[in-house]
Amino acid sequence: MILFRINVFFYLFRSLDSTAKFETDAWIERIVILGYPKNPSRVTINSGDKQAIPLHSYHDASQTLIIRRPGPSVTTDWTLTLS
Repeated sequence: MILFRINVFFYLFRSLDSTAKFETDAWIERIVILGYPKNPSRVTINSGDKQAIPLHSYHDASQTLIIRRPGPSVTTDWTLTLS
């Protein structure tokens, strides 16, 4: 289960149970954010000591932001920053 908090353009994804152990090679494939007001100039993913700048696209008419292959594992805590 994922818990996320939204602070303007900072998203934090964290496991609800920090003692739980689940091992997998699966990663986040795509993030879709509906109602986002504008095309961000930069998208950054931080997971542990790794940072990535994934591909993204924005659709003005539907205010939809699509972030492709952001890369963090489904089992790690990570942040998404939009600027």
